[in-house]
Amino acid sequence: MTKVLKNFENADEQGTQNKGDNVDQDFSDDQQVTSQADNKFKSQVEFIRKAQEERAIIEAQRDEAKMQKAIAENRLDAVSIFASAGVANPKDACVLLEQKLDLAEVAPDQLQQAAQELLMEKSYLLAATSPAGSAMPTMTSNARDTGPTQSVQLAAVAQRAARSGNRRDIAEYLRLRRQMSQC
Repeated sequence: MTKVLKNFENADEQGTQNKGDNVDQDFSDDQQVTSQADNKFKSQVEFIRKAQEERAIIEAQRDEAKMQKAIAENRLDAVSIFASAGVANPKDACVLLEQKLDLAEVAPDQLQQAAQELLMEKSYLLAATSPAGSAMPTMTSNARDTGPTQSVQLAAVAQRAARSGNRRDIAEYLRLRRQMSQC
């Protein structure tokens, strides 16, 4: 029986050694599978990062296009406002308006108001009534001529007075209205 026991112990030791070899081989196989999974995961992460960068670039381009569209629309509206007010060169007046405010972030009512204030400040922008194009009226012009320029001025001053409530603005509005009624 001792002999059988020794053979059994020897077989058990050999089996344990073989099992250890199998464990090492299994562990190296697991490492290969893990490294392959890590490589696949890294490539997926890199793909996602590149896609996010491209998305950010596309969104920035979209936002820039929206801003350019808003500027173009507001510039067109400003040119039409100036043309209807009788400005000699509406595009030049639009350039002056762009210097005063940002056309990308302005509301239509603010654009109208800023255009009227610009016309009040820079009356030389308005078209001359004489055929020669000079700012001086002709000898035959009527003193009571209340053309669109005075009505535009009166409307702009009235809006400014109503908006601010300032005594000076109200006084200016009343003075201009009185001058128009006397002419």
